[in-house]
Amino acid sequence: MKAEWRIASEILPEDGEKVLVYGEHPVYGIKKSYRRGMTCGKYSDSTGKWECENLIGIRVIAWLPLPEAPEGV
Repeated sequence: MKAEWRIASEILPEDGEKVLVYGEHPVYGIKKSYRRGMTCGKYSDSTGKWECENLIGIRVIAWLPLPEAPEGV
């Protein structure tokens, strides 16, 4: 089964649900330069903001639910 990316401007994950996010973030030291990438993150209903690992200032474009952990491992 193929996972489907969700467009962040159209639908958000449940509050606090950890997901894979795809977005763009500024390249520090180079004005108006952005790099795209993926990281894990979650959306907070209370703040209305994304909290993402390893990327500061990311603008989330799309997100994908994480798969369930394997059983018995």
